[in-house]
Amino acid sequence: MRHAPAAEDLSLADDAISLASSVGLTADQWQADAVRITLSLSADGRWTSPRVGLSVPRQNGKGAILEVIELAAALAGYRVIHTAHLVATSLAHLQRVLALCEHPDVSPLVRRIIRTNGKEAVEFTTGGRIAFVARSKASGRGLSADVLVCDEAQILPEDVFAALLPTISASPNPLTILTGTPPGPLDDGTVFSRIRDAGLLGEDVRLAWIEYAAPADAPPGDPATWARANPAMGVRLAEDTVRDEFAAMDLATFVRERLGVWVEYGATASVFDLDAWAALVDGAKFLDGKRVFFGVDVAPDRSRAAVVAVGRVKGGMPSIALVESAPGTGWVSPLLREQLTARPTAKVVLDELAVTSLDLKAAGIRKAKVVEVGFGDVKAGAAMMLDAAVNGTVRHRDQPAMNEAVRAARVRTDSTGFRWIRSDTSGPLVAASLALWAAMTKTTAVEVEGPKFTGMVL
Repeated sequence: MRHAPAAEDLSLADDAISLASSVGLTADQWQADAVRITLSLSADGRWTSPRVGLSVPRQNGKGAILEVIELAAALAGYRVIHTAHLVATSLAHLQRVLALCEHPDVSPLVRRIIRTNGKEAVEFTTGGRIAFVARSKASGRGLSADVLVCDEAQILPEDVFAALLPTISASPNPLTILTGTPPGPLDDGTVFSRIRDAGLLGEDVRLAWIEYAAPADAPPGDPATWARANPAMGVRLAEDTVRDEFAAMDLATFVRERLGVWVEYGATASVFDLDAWAALVDGAKFLDGKRVFFGVDVAPDRSRAAVVAVGRVKGGMPSIALVESAPGTGWVSPLLREQLTARPTAKVVLDELAVTSLDLKAAGIRKAKVVEVGFGDVKAGAAMMLDAAVNGTVRHRDQPAMNEAVRAARVRTDSTGFRWIRSDTSGPLVAASLALWAAMTKTTAVEVEGPKFTGMVL
């Protein structure tokens, strides 16, 4: 699973991989891919993705990726801070970096090695450095850096992360890298989970997310499942070792630690009252003279999309109509153009991922017809949708795909609200929430509609 902006300049990444190979650290293909995503540059020399997250099961070689990245960045003149949850983990990483620095291709570039307890660092003649910092609420005070690496990010409390971030605030080109495994039930993985959420949502063009995991419904005892989740299977991770782990661990731990599956701890079994939802059915057409909003959802991998209309029915009640939910995205822009032609005052509501996935301009859809929403609006729309269903202040057409999206709806919460957890069936609900949000916040006075679309009766 991967979300990453397109790279423009891979010269630093390729140099990093070549350098590592020359000093005895040859990257596997998946490791090289992660290095390229992380160290890719835009045309102006800035990071393509200033924030990068990587989730991969243990013992696959994640640490080697960080060694390649940190050494190359420091030799390029960047100041790097490496942190881990455990001091022992950070010091072990230090020893591996020092071993690389002993190679004759690198040692002449080492200016100084600092071994003072708690202040360990390697400084280079290029002006770059790698500092190894223990994590705490006072982490990084007095330090300035360009690259912040948080390993073991599955245990990274908000206050500790907040203490670390200012270390790169003054950098003209800051980079934050979070790596780890899925958080356990007792881990404070809020920060890592939030980065993953944004990666799966696919809206943030300044974020790259890389995840190696088995499908949640894959048979956990099948070697094929193990291989899918562990890119180093058969290279540095033996099948017999995983077989022994499967026999020794409880299933929940094995699925999380070895298969990389993220679990929604505390997630409710059902978000909507399905009986109450069934009572909201109303097949009435939208009233004339009221603006219609078309919500659009595009899956993060662009494998499918959904378009949902929200208009008004008798009494001014907002009503939801699923226009289409189908594989791919090529059908979306022509459909929207057809609907907007039929309803001149209608507008399209979509997030940044959908905007970048759909060539609306080429389809003749003007910018004035588009309402682009942010992450906060997505959460607000989800809350409005659930509140409207609970309070009986919305209607729907009793369409199977919409009903299934509601039935399977799950939420992910944080300190600022909640959003719908994406799945193969969530598209209609996400699109409906966007359209409902716009209908409740963007509607002004009664507008005159053009001739009605003669295809689907809205």
